[in-house]
Amino acid sequence: MSTSAHAIQQEASHAIPWPIRAKGPNLLRLVTTFVGTIGFVAMMIALLTHLSTYSVATFIRMPVQQNVSTTVKQQSAQTASQVLTRINQSDLNQYSSQAEHDTWWPSTCSTASLVEVMNSYGRQYKITDVLKVESHIGAITVDSGLLYPDGIDQTAKQFGFTTNTLKDPSLDQIIDMANKGQPVIVNFPPETWPGGHFLVVLGGETIDGTHLVHLADSSKLNMQYMKVGTPSQWGTFLYYWKGLAKVLTPQSGSQATTAANSQYSVIGKPTLSVDFINQVLANYQSPAAGRGQALYDLGVKYQIDPAFALAFFLHESTMGTAGEAQTTLSLGNLRCIPGAACINTDGTACQQNQNCYAAFPTWEAGFEAWYQLIRNLYVRQWNLVTIDQIIPTYAPSSDNNNEQGYISSLKHYLDTWRAGQLRP
Repeated sequence: MSTSAHAIQQEASHAIPWPIRAKGPNLLRLVTTFVGTIGFVAMMIALLTHLSTYSVATFIRMPVQQNVSTTVKQQSAQTASQVLTRINQSDLNQYSSQAEHDTWWPSTCSTASLVEVMNSYGRQYKITDVLKVESHIGAITVDSGLLYPDGIDQTAKQFGFTTNTLKDPSLDQIIDMANKGQPVIVNFPPETWPGGHFLVVLGGETIDGTHLVHLADSSKLNMQYMKVGTPSQWGTFLYYWKGLAKVLTPQSGSQATTAANSQYSVIGKPTLSVDFINQVLANYQSPAAGRGQALYDLGVKYQIDPAFALAFFLHESTMGTAGEAQTTLSLGNLRCIPGAACINTDGTACQQNQNCYAAFPTWEAGFEAWYQLIRNLYVRQWNLVTIDQIIPTYAPSSDNNNEQGYISSLKHYLDTWRAGQLRP
């Protein structure tokens, strides 16, 4: 099988010149916009959203409520609003490096909101993934955060989402939309919240007679519930929010379509056990037999379901028993890449204009190269996550591949194994 998998080095080919970290606002100028001690304290607390650390318990007057016991609405399936997981924008693990974290974390509330919503539809992005796109298109800076509202639309489009900017919505409309399953990204502008802030509305609830907005807030405040209030009532949602609201939808057009395709999305937790993977390898008398733990662990590391790695392995070389994989120890018959030997199909060193492949010292090294290629290039850079999206680039017809046949075969393998059968 001839495969035109693209080189891993493209994943790191576009370095982004990170700006110098922003300094804090002029506190004296901000203080003059408040009257009296209470106003000053309130301002300082709000400012900590982006610039410092503190305990939620010190959040004076803001009606943040933790661990509220509520009755979950009975629905046939969990919606995006229900599965959305809050992201901490100051979490180092959300960034590619300490330097990226230190430079950007105070300014990534819009980025975190995008990640939270997109991941609620089955994606598995981190802040660093979205930040690279958001900054590359000039929608965000360290000093100012998101520069213009359409930056959310432009960034989301790069990840396969369309954005609906609601026109003059009421809070009731937003809450109703979120309660029905669609999270809503909202903004507290600089005139009501120092520096401005983006967060996500998950719905609304009434607890002990108090009307609350349910939120996912990436800042260190971690606001979960806020009183609805009135536009003139400080410390309430309507005081801070001035109407900006955006709803993201996967470009497939419906959550049902997304859910139907999710079984063939490479990103996700393992759907096959280590023992079953080893049984499949042994059944095909693979030279990689017994290495199911490595396939499984690398899948967890790169957040790729190892069932897909196994399916590619079967299709490309019948689990390493046929073709160039017998020599290259390459799970996916990868073309030559940095960090790996480049050899001809007969095992000799590659010469110019020859049909050459990447070769690895161990099966484990070959496994990891495939996971890196899929995760870092196909998923993170090209936003290709399903078999149907990946194969036309991975094994195009221009390389004498049957794209639809490849796609159908992979799906058949996956369906068979997930049904507990060793052979399709």
